[in-house]
Amino acid sequence: MVTLVGTGGVGKTRLALELAIQLQTEFDKVWFVPLAQVRDPNLVGYSVVTSLGLIESAEISTGKLIHNYLAGKRALIVLDNFEHVLEAAPFVSELMRNCPDLNLLVTSRAPLHLAGEYEFEVLPLALPATKNHLEFIELSQYHAVALFVQRASASYSRFEFTTTNAQAVLDICKRLEGLPLALELAAAWLKMLSPEQLLAQLNNPLKILVGGSIDLLPHQRTILNTIEWSYQLLNEQEKRLFQAMSIFVSGCTVEAARVVSNPLDEFGWLVELRSLAEKNLVRQQESTESEPRLVMLEVVREFGLMKLREQSGEDVMRERHLDYYLKLSQEGEEKLKGREQKEWKAKLEQEHPNFRMALEWSLQYHPEKGLELAGNLALFWIRQTNLKEGRLWSEKALSLINVLETDTDLRIKAKALYGLAAITKLQDDRNYSKGKATEALELARQIGDLKLLTIVLSQLGTGTVNLTLDAK
Repeated sequence: MVTLVGTGGVGKTRLALELAIQLQTEFDKVWFVPLAQVRDPNLVGYSVVTSLGLIESAEISTGKLIHNYLAGKRALIVLDNFEHVLEAAPFVSELMRNCPDLNLLVTSRAPLHLAGEYEFEVLPLALPATKNHLEFIELSQYHAVALFVQRASASYSRFEFTTTNAQAVLDICKRLEGLPLALELAAAWLKMLSPEQLLAQLNNPLKILVGGSIDLLPHQRTILNTIEWSYQLLNEQEKRLFQAMSIFVSGCTVEAARVVSNPLDEFGWLVELRSLAEKNLVRQQESTESEPRLVMLEVVREFGLMKLREQSGEDVMRERHLDYYLKLSQEGEEKLKGREQKEWKAKLEQEHPNFRMALEWSLQYHPEKGLELAGNLALFWIRQTNLKEGRLWSEKALSLINVLETDTDLRIKAKALYGLAAITKLQDDRNYSKGKATEALELARQIGDLKLLTIVLSQLGTGTVNLTLDAK
């Protein structure tokens, strides 16, 4: 028994059909059993019986009927779309025990957890990993690009993949992360839009990825329906965790997920997280960190955010997300000054998208926390030589605080000013840097912070950058 597992729209059914076709000569008989329209797990046996062309009898059990028919036959049965009838797994187990020459190929968004089951994860199609420029011919060899071009040409005969539109096509494939169903739905739009216009519309993929072929199952005709199908298979606790996980950009650590979701039952939470992973709504990604990193496909994440907004839970989750990354920025600032600075630089770089989102949200709803976060990240931006971005966020946060005239903690403001002075000093914007350092100096005198006063005076006196201010 081999179970092809993967997220909705990744192509499990097509892979199973292709395998079945290629393996026909290895078996006496091959059957395909579609289960998408079966709602009751008790009817799985009946579906197998009818697919085999048998007639049920009141005098013999379903399992015995199938066993008698398959006796002496080397057979392959494909059970397609099993994820919503997982309670029928014991029937499948009985089938394997009673029919020793039977082979099973199952497609499901989650494994059946049976003895003797081999799981094979079906991943999205390959995309270039390198950020370097690739030649037109090289791009066409990547499976995601090849599928998009093939489907685009099939739906619109005048479409041509050229050096002119190659970058837009690649960006579309990257935006959709190589998910086959999403690529096919997107390609159909090229009857009306150029690749460049289509790419601009993919900021909201859940709305535009519609209009699949009428021979597809209803839950595969739009990307929204496909993900909804998986979502409705979750229990209420799993749904809440799924929504919380959608807050993160470019994934998160297990610890970050735990803190932001704020579970009442730690062990139960781990079980729920494992369930999301098994249903391929969340997957583990290789990480430079010692602990695993959890990621979502972007279209899946946007669906989770949509559900979170429907439940009016977004603000709570974003505030927890902000508090977690504010604390991480404080720890990271200290670690960047010590022996672990190399490891922490890599850790903070991986979390950079989450820092950006936390900054963006905080400057709308918690400006002082945004200012504090920008000040904490100044050393990170300097070590990353990402001075332009560091300056942008720091200036934005300080400008907002000044406009709002809020009762801001003067030490937080002084620290942000000093961080901005250090960043702009390295940009060789000396007069501007001196002005910000002078503002920081005045605040340090006002609040009587001798450590800050010493550091700022040192920079003003020597012209050097020395970001050693701690968070105390």
